Amino acid sequence: MINKTWNSTQGRFNYLFTFAFRSKADYLAFRQQWKENYVALSKSIRDLKASIKTSMRKRGNASEAPREILGILGAQQGNLRALKSEASMQISMRLAGKRVAGHQYRESKQITK
Repeated sequence: MINKTWNSTQGRFNYLFTFAFRSKADYLAFRQQWKENYVALSKSIRDLKASIKTSMRKRGNASEAPREILGILGAQQGNLRALKSEASMQISMRLAGKRVAGHQYRESKQITK
């Protein structure tokens, strides 16, 4: 579960993740799925950045570019910011999952002693 709250002092969102891995296999499945999602997200970011770069080179001087091209570029840049935010959230999720899995592992070792 993901809880998202706005941190007005830092000007960004804070995320709180809730995990309950029942076994090591659950955690490994989570990591595999996370990796697949993150690879796709990274590719999307790289492709969008290349598209923006190409578009900006083609348009030349901003004063000469038609308004619709500038609007498309603005939308692409907005999408890029959203994808980068999603990537940051994904990294935070992975770190939180890793912490929880380690904590659950240590707890299970203490119970078996």
